[in-house]
Amino acid sequence: MQPDQHNTMNEARLYGLSWNEVHSGYFADPDVSRPFVSIIARAMEVQPPALVADLGGGTGYILEEVLQEQAYPGIRFVNVDMSGEQTSTCSNTRVESLNLNMSALTRAQFGITQENLMFIMRSVLHYLGQDGLRPFLKHLRAQMQEGEIFVHQTACFKRDGDAACLNRLYQLMKTQKWYPVTGTLNRILNEEGFNVENTCPAPGLLLESAELAERYHLSPEEVSAIGDEISSSFGEIPGVLVRNRDGYAAYLHYEIFTCRARPRSTKAGSFQ
Repeated sequence: MQPDQHNTMNEARLYGLSWNEVHSGYFADPDVSRPFVSIIARAMEVQPPALVADLGGGTGYILEEVLQEQAYPGIRFVNVDMSGEQTSTCSNTRVESLNLNMSALTRAQFGITQENLMFIMRSVLHYLGQDGLRPFLKHLRAQMQEGEIFVHQTACFKRDGDAACLNRLYQLMKTQKWYPVTGTLNRILNEEGFNVENTCPAPGLLLESAELAERYHLSPEEVSAIGDEISSSFGEIPGVLVRNRDGYAAYLHYEIFTCRARPRSTKAGSFQ
């Protein structure tokens, strides 16, 4: 259930404000984050929480953007991230920090019992890998009361072949990151105790091979070999992975899921 430690160590140098510059500033672009922030704001209006916790929230950017929408008096906002270097960059005094591995999180650590809790998460579930996804979702559901909301923006693909292509790419880059097919993720969420009430697309993320090489410490020879193998196995898939003069360009597709914790007595899936 622990996030890939190899990934975490490799990416530690990106922590802090430098994270805002990764992938052409995708993760600190208000236009990119707008769909996610708007869905969070709507969910808060429909069911006001006592506390909003952003799991793997990094620099606290999303919570700061949420607080640009309204003041939300009386609501606590907590940025949960294992890196103190990440959370320390948040300048909004309304955002509390909780530095721990999100897989070890318990409801008691927020100091609430019956008050309404809301979880949010952006671009984190793939760090758990294929084997870690289901255990994490099971653990997260165990911290939630019936009816509480979990809104997450997660990288996933509509087609099996597209997901297989990106998963093979990340395997060749020696990471355990894993991207599911959208339908599979919906099924897993259901089986682990969540009703998926709504999904909608979010802006995709362009991944240039030169930037991936820097991020994952790949030599030019490794980049070339990876591009050759992916092309041989999958060919070019427009909008997913294409070769170019400098190597290749890959694209992550994102969906925003609005999920509600299902009653424990419900028999759907494996949740009991």
